Amino acid sequence: MAEGIAVIAESKGRPGPFTEEVIAFAQALREEPTAPVRVFVPGMEIGARAHALARLPGVVVTGIEGESLACYNTEAWKTALAPPIAALKPRFICIAHSADGADFAPGLAVRLGAACITAVESFRRTGDAVTFTRSTLKGKLSMEIAPEAEMVVVTVLPGSFGREARPNPSSPTEEKEAMPKPVEVLGIPALPLKTRTLG
Repeated sequence: MAEGIAVIAESKGRPGPFTEEVIAFAQALREEPTAPVRVFVPGMEIGARAHALARLPGVVVTGIEGESLACYNTEAWKTALAPPIAALKPRFICIAHSADGADFAPGLAVRLGAACITAVESFRRTGDAVTFTRSTLKGKLSMEIAPEAEMVVVTVLPGSFGREARPNPSSPTEEKEAMPKPVEVLGIPALPLKTRTLG
């Protein structure tokens, strides 16, 4: 059975506020409060971005680096991310509901054989079951979705789950955890893509 939670960081520049929001969401979502959240950082020359995220408490960071990921490309991201995520077998894969996240999340879910729930604003847990809430009909109605699949890709609506929800380090253990941690970087060869990002 799938367990654990993964986060896919934003694609551009330094870690943006959306990535930290999604990490806060993932940390609140995890069933075991002390279980680390695995953060995947795809791109090229991702060292600074990956190490900045590794300073956050409660996360383990894996970089996925290759020339095919230098610019955001839906096909490249799905191809590069699917194998390591499938090997990890997380229960939930959390992504910011940005232009890029909304673009590649459904296709990634297809490759993983996972469910996909987009623009999630909140969730509630009842025992082992998790129910996600999102707006529909331009915010006129609220929809509750309980996934039945073993693995679920979730895009989190920016601004719906603030970074302040992530607990600040308070105990000596947590403070130690907030120090820089090693970052695993997986190098990938050039991917045989059918599309190429020009700009």
